Amino acid sequence: MSQVAWPVLIIFIPVVATCIWYQQFYISTARELSRLIGVCRAPVIQHFAESMSGSISVRSFGQENEFVNTNYNLINDLSRLQFQNTGAMQWLCFRLDMLSTLTFAFSLIFLISMPEGVIDPGIAGLAVTYGLSLNMIQTWVIWNLCSLENGIISVERILEYTNIPSEPPLVIDESRPDHIWPSEGEIDLLNLQKIGIVGRTGSRKSTLVQTIFRIIDPTVAHIFINAIDISTIGLHDLRSRLGIIPQDPIMF
Repeated sequence: MSQVAWPVLIIFIPVVATCIWYQQFYISTARELSRLIGVCRAPVIQHFAESMSGSISVRSFGQENEFVNTNYNLINDLSRLQFQNTGAMQWLCFRLDMLSTLTFAFSLIFLISMPEGVIDPGIAGLAVTYGLSLNMIQTWVIWNLCSLENGIISVERILEYTNIPSEPPLVIDESRPDHIWPSEGEIDLLNLQKIGIVGRTGSRKSTLVQTIFRIIDPTVAHIFINAIDISTIGLHDLRSRLGIIPQDPIMF
């Protein structure tokens, strides 16, 4: 093509530069919108799953309207972002199409206005055909590059989980308690604030239990059970020696 209709490349280079500028202008916004959509989609799925699993309790306490309104609000937040994302896509598509159309129109006007004999009609027709194909190809390439970068946001969210610290080892051979540990129910909390051990819902009772079982590790505090710091022993040794009765116990 470049040997026969090389003037097309002269026009195509600035068109590609303009498309790349549009793509960079669009992707900075689309990237953040994709992140926000992922953040707002999770509560919708979670609320729907909780509503389905607890539908009996919801109907028993007459809270159907509350859950429906909450679902509406979550869906509205998600739909608002999806609408903005769709609008940004249409913004890019419209400008790419307009750029291609104007470039093609100016090329036709330029070829038609040239005096007879300056350019061969066959070459002119071939250049117009190639120009139309190039416009479609460059629009397709730019659009797929934007879609690819938006899709990589999902991979980015997955990679965030790879940076989460791993749990401590199940067994620490250098620091294993006796087989009778804990023989007593003595628990010492050092540099740790105790709040609402017995209290209403939301008083952090479950947080204390999670800390004792090392589901949540304290950053500066130390918990001793029978004079042994639980942060120095393995998770298997700790959790296999302790027991918990949940709020709604079930016997099998």
